[in-house]
Amino acid sequence: MRELIESVAIEGMTLTVTLSPTLPVDVPTLAVAAAIRALHRYPVLDRVTVRSGSTEVGLSRREVEQLLQPDDLAAAKEPDRWKHVLARAVERFLAR
Repeated sequence: MRELIESVAIEGMTLTVTLSPTLPVDVPTLAVAAAIRALHRYPVLDRVTVRSGSTEVGLSRREVEQLLQPDDLAAAKEPDRWKHVLARAVERFLAR
């Protein structure tokens, strides 16, 4: 994954990750996963934006918390539940 990252920036309470334009998965999936992990690990952040080529996906802390319900950001720490929690969050994100 590291080789796909072109830049990382923090401005105020927003983390922006710019990725290579060619990715092994779609940008929305990466954005949801990155937002869950980053917002859990860094409580000061309020938004995560992922860019790749001309695609940009941004999620606020509130949006991520809604996607995770009934779980919360702590679900990011549970390896045995991570795939299920992420799949459900991505499904909800894509359905909106």
